[in-house]
Formats: sequence, structure tokens, C-alpha cells
Amino acid sequence: MATEPRPADQDVRDAIALESARNVVVEASAGTGKTALIVRRVIERLARGIGLDSMAVVTFTEAAALELRQRIRAKLEEEAQEREVLRDQLRLLPVAVVKTIHGFCSAILRRYPHLTGIDPAFRPTVGHYEASELGRLWDRYLTGLDPGLLRRSAGAFDLLGSEGLLRLARDVEGRHWIRGSEPFGSLPDTMQRLSSRLRPLIDSVKDAPCSVEDDNVAGNRRIILEQAEAMLSGTGFDTEAMEAALSGIGWQRGSPSAWGGRETFMEVKQRLREIVGLLREGRLAVLGLPVTEQALSIVLPFVEELRSGWQSDLSRLSYQDLLVLAKDALSRSEAFRELVDRDFQHVFIDEFQDTSIVQVGIFEELLGDSGGGFREGRITVVGDPKQSIYGWRNADIETYSGTVDE
Repeated sequence: MATEPRPADQDVRDAIALESARNVVVEASAGTGKTALIVRRVIERLARGIGLDSMAVVTFTEAAALELRQRIRAKLEEEAQEREVLRDQLRLLPVAVVKTIHGFCSAILRRYPHLTGIDPAFRPTVGHYEASELGRLWDRYLTGLDPGLLRRSAGAFDLLGSEGLLRLARDVEGRHWIRGSEPFGSLPDTMQRLSSRLRPLIDSVKDAPCSVEDDNVAGNRRIILEQAEAMLSGTGFDTEAMEAALSGIGWQRGSPSAWGGRETFMEVKQRLREIVGLLREGRLAVLGLPVTEQALSIVLPFVEELRSGWQSDLSRLSYQDLLVLAKDALSRSEAFRELVDRDFQHVFIDEFQDTSIVQVGIFEELLGDSGGGFREGRITVVGDPKQSIYGWRNADIETYSGTVDE
């Protein structure tokens, strides 16, 4: 019977599986055996005395967690025939923490409710409110609004409609870090930033000499600079007139010799194009931000009502709540952190490229050292950075790269 060929990197795989003193990071593409390697590494840690009840194997979908559990069981059954030390571990598999990241957070929050302040019988939910419940609360909220506020916010209702404003409220409510209007910006702040970018460009082209008065590019410059100054001064700026003027600009005409040579000619045209781009950004701000401010004046008080109502009901926690509350509890309570640290002598994280900054923060709180890294021998990370391009579950390549470099 033919045997499978030995992989060229088998020695490296063996070293990874057997390493116990240091943390391990495995980066490999799909189909190269990452899951098999993490399962083998789990078995080797079990053989060296860390029980299944003292480790956590974390991944990011229910299907992946189920596959990991099944493969750990199959490998345990196979290895236990040869290694007696593994036989007792099969009995622990039903209670082992082989879960999604949300399942891991749920497990530690339920385990020590006296330290987390969480109802241990809570029910996990995808979001905070069902669509029908949210709709009823929104209708009740609108009927109680001040008529003057509704009139002042007419532009937002005209543009977005009641359903659009409700969608905005739902999205903001789900992003716990948004506590006011600051992340959305304001028209004065936006125009100030625009001015800091526009002014140097204006100054760089306004005095560039042109020897031909009716040169096309000179005409373009006059129109563009008039509109730019009007935008910066806040007087006489007409977004429709500006767009009409800019759309008629003929960049292909003009005489390089009128500008003292091709280099200056091309530089002036390039900077005028940059000014046009900034003017169009400004036009969007002038048109959009007032409506945004109107929308937020309606939405943000409703969001606060939703959050207040949700926080008073500890029987339900959303998936995002599980992450945030677990991280906060680990950060806030030394006793909780020490107990969870004692419970999990080693943590395996599969599909690490799907990890968000909040999820990384959980493991940094639990396993971090004073130098900003992880304590040695406590964590195994497996991932494929190429897959991070999908951006699943709020993951990003910066979070992945920064964490594995620790």
C-alpha cells in the first residue's frame, strides 16, 4: 500500500507542533494544512499535561468551531490508542472550550457573573432589537417629538425618509463607540480642513505669469480661483454655478509658451485640477453636512433611548456586547482576569486574520505582558493574511499584522 509523500516542510511542522516554551504564529495559505497543524498542536499540549479543561480553542464561525471539535476528537481517539496520557481527555471534550470568539466570551462571562455583573442566564442575540420592535419604538418616538424640531429637520426627512433615518439610528446604536455627532464632522470643521488644503494650492498658482490674456488655461484659472475664494470666504459661493463652470473647462487647450514653457504650464494645470477636486469635496460638504446635522438631531436622542433601554435589560446580550463586556471586565477586574488566566493555560486562535481590534484587545488583557506583547508559551495564532482582504467581521490587516508582530 502506497504511503503519502512526506511534505518538504515536515520538520518545520514537527517543530511547531512540539514547541511549548514560546508563543507560536503560523501563517499559511488555504489548503496547506493549518487546521491539521493546530489540531496536532492541541494534542501535543495535552500530552504534556495541559488538560482540555485548561485550554481554549477559538475560531470565528460556528462551522469552523464544529469542524475543529470533530477533528480534535478524531485525533484524540487515534492518538489515545498509543498514548495512555490522552485517554482521559476524551471525557473532557464535551465541556471543552472549542468555540467561536463570541462563545468564548459568553463562557467566561457566565462563569464568573459575580465579577462581571452579568445575568448568567442571558440570551445572546445578533443585534439589540428585532426589526418589528425597533419600528414600534421609532413610531412612538416620532409622535413625541417637538414640532419645531421636525420642521427644522425637514431636509433630512425629505432626503432620507423616515425609514432611512431609522436605518441610520440602528447603525449608530450598534456602534457603541459613537457617543455624539463628532465622528460625522461639522460644516465649520470640514471647511477649515478644506481651507488648509486649498490655500497653499491657490497661492502656488495665482501669481504664475501668463503672457497671453485670453489663454484658455488662464481663463480656467480665473474661474477656479474666483470660486475657491468664494468658498473660503463663505460669501457668494454658488454650488450649481461652480459645477456648471467647472464642467465646461477645456484642459486640452492652452499654450505652454504663454506660461514660459511646458514645465510651468503642466504644473499650473495639475494644481488647478487639484483645486477643482477640493472644490467638489467642499460642494458635497455644503450640500450634505447640514442635512447630516438635521438627521443627527433626530437620530441621536433616539439612539440614547435605545441604549438606555437595552442596558437596563441584562437578560439579552448582542454578539458585540459579548466582546465589549468581556474586554471591559478583564480590564476592570483584576480578580476576574486572574481567574480566567488560571482557567486557560493556553489559547489557540484559528483564522486569526478575521480578528478585529476589540477581539485582539480581549486576549491582550488576558495574556498580555508588561512590554506590550503576550506572555511566552500561552498563545498559538494561526492565520492567512491574504484572506484579510475580505474584511470579514470588522477585521483589518493592520490589526492582524500589529498583533502577530508582538
